[in-house]
Amino acid sequence: MLLAVSSPSTEAHVASVGRVVSALLAKGRFENVAIPIPKELLTIVIKLTLSSGKGAAIEFLRGSLGNAWLVTHSPLIDLIMMLYREYPWVNLISSSPSLSDQRRISKIAVDMVTLTAKSALTGIKIDDWVKLHRQAVETLDKPRTYPQDSIVVSIGYVNHLKVRNVTDDVIVVSELKPTPTELFYIYRGNYDEKFRDIVKWVIRYLSDIVPSSRNLTEAYVAITRNKEYLSFVNSLTPPPP
Repeated sequence: MLLAVSSPSTEAHVASVGRVVSALLAKGRFENVAIPIPKELLTIVIKLTLSSGKGAAIEFLRGSLGNAWLVTHSPLIDLIMMLYREYPWVNLISSSPSLSDQRRISKIAVDMVTLTAKSALTGIKIDDWVKLHRQAVETLDKPRTYPQDSIVVSIGYVNHLKVRNVTDDVIVVSELKPTPTELFYIYRGNYDEKFRDIVKWVIRYLSDIVPSSRNLTEAYVAITRNKEYLSFVNSLTPPPP
């Protein structure tokens, strides 16, 4: 059986994944747990975690993938420690894009923040956003496969959609809805007014809601409870899956 555990991409939600994975391992005979750390880094992260502790692994990942990735994914180190302590027979494999693709995704996220600041000052230049979107689609649409008898840990709405299409079932940690940035990533329609409206929400989210929140967990709760935003998401045809 191939089972996924999906979580919003926030600190608090990712920290809850370990409890769900532990409960599943206690009940079922899964051979593998796929963790969203690039396979080129996973073995090093595991060795550092077990030999030198969480701090060493976090610093290595900070240097490899940057602070933005680390903010939401650092609880994965606790998951690795728990798995080796309580379920030593489980194989740890990667559910992440390749290292080069993950770095490309991280660069796209940084470019989105830069473009947001630019748009707030000079207005939306839609061609710049179209170019960024095409870069994101090219990277994010690459398929991934996993061995049977695996639990696949999936962080964020974009990855949730990918694993949902290849696994037998998905367990969602909390309520999982797309943020404006994730809506931007999963959009596959024309570059029309609908796309421009998504861009406007991205700008509002990154320039207003995120900075006014204490952390990404609070920002996620704020946007996914915003009635105006939810109405917009539901108005899309077809709506996000």
